[in-house]
Amino acid sequence: MTQLPVALKLSLSKYQKIIFKTTLKTKYNLVTGFTATGKTTFYNALRDRDDVVVDNLNNKWLAVKSIDSFLKPFTVDVVLVDENIATKLDYLLMFKKGEDRDLIRDNLYNATCKFIFINRGMQSLSIDYKSVYKLVNVSGILKPERLFPDYMNFNSTLDILTEDSKTGFEYYKHWFTNVRTSKGKTNLRKDATSSTQIVADGSALGYEVTVLERYNLYLPESFEYDLAKA
Repeated sequence: MTQLPVALKLSLSKYQKIIFKTTLKTKYNLVTGFTATGKTTFYNALRDRDDVVVDNLNNKWLAVKSIDSFLKPFTVDVVLVDENIATKLDYLLMFKKGEDRDLIRDNLYNATCKFIFINRGMQSLSIDYKSVYKLVNVSGILKPERLFPDYMNFNSTLDILTEDSKTGFEYYKHWFTNVRTSKGKTNLRKDATSSTQIVADGSALGYEVTVLERYNLYLPESFEYDLAKA
């Protein structure tokens, strides 16, 4: 099974004119949007794949039909999850307990395939904010585009708030005096102010960026990214 990025080009769907050109570099990819924005149309086009051109010609696809599909290891290259199942999966991973949840977590963690979730959000998974897409209708053509721009501007004159409470926090504390930690991404919004420079792991923040956009964001791919630049 390939672990390489999957390059997709989707166009001229029988459902609607759709143009989608991207490379799935990360394990988890999210196509999001409100009701009646084209998520179901987009899902159906990918599910049927009549007009999908895949650069890796031997890719195997699976459109999951129930939560049970997550109870066994994945042997495909691309897994497509519709809004209904994605919502149930998100709830199960966040709030349920038991062997099924543990098994599903293990299967997701060990999977080498790419997942495309069609949903408003996936709070239970670490999704790179650069792998979150919105659907835009331009003159009758449905185009998935990145939901968020790059957040790579760092303003050291602001109060620095790190998501990480360990190594990342200690790293910034070594170089700057105005540093504190939120002890996790769930507290970032509560602890941030207009004079705060938020520093968080961009590869794990995902859709949560929506509630943080009004703040000053610096979202490198990982703490190792900053170390490589130092």
